[in-house]
Amino acid sequence: GQVAALVAHKRPDLLLRSFAGALGSSPNMHLILIGEGPLKNKLQRLANELGVSKKVTVTGYVEDVLPFLQHVININVLASIEEGLGVSVIEASGCALPSIVSDCTGLQEVVIDEITGLKYTPDDCQALTQALNKLAQNPSLRSKLGSEARAYALKKFSLTEYKNSIQQLLQKQLQPQ
Repeated sequence: GQVAALVAHKRPDLLLRSFAGALGSSPNMHLILIGEGPLKNKLQRLANELGVSKKVTVTGYVEDVLPFLQHVININVLASIEEGLGVSVIEASGCALPSIVSDCTGLQEVVIDEITGLKYTPDDCQALTQALNKLAQNPSLRSKLGSEARAYALKKFSLTEYKNSIQQLLQKQLQPQ
């Protein structure tokens, strides 16, 4: 699944095409796109054109994505070509989900390739398809990456860590030069 606005730079169309390609090797998958945006109707048409509409759910806006991350999604994807930080990836990591992300801007610091998730070159549909198949076909790898993702998120992005890093920064700035 992908939790993101349905806008061009989040590349839900690329994810949908990659998902359609992955179904040949991993036919039990289902894609859920959680979000709202101007591409919603276009994505539903694309799913029909690709013949995968029965395997795709576009939820629209969801007030609380946590139940989806905890009980529905088992592979988190963020196919963006640019991202500030990737908060949805951090949230998924906190739920022990592995993520597949494009190797772009802010996503570089939230996923460690082959340790907390998988990375692929932005806009590379084939590489995303391969990553989807790799995780779909290997539950033990999903579990391992998901566990590591949670540990990494707690270590790097927890409120405690945030407070500690701010305190260290302030102390450093207040020290006489």
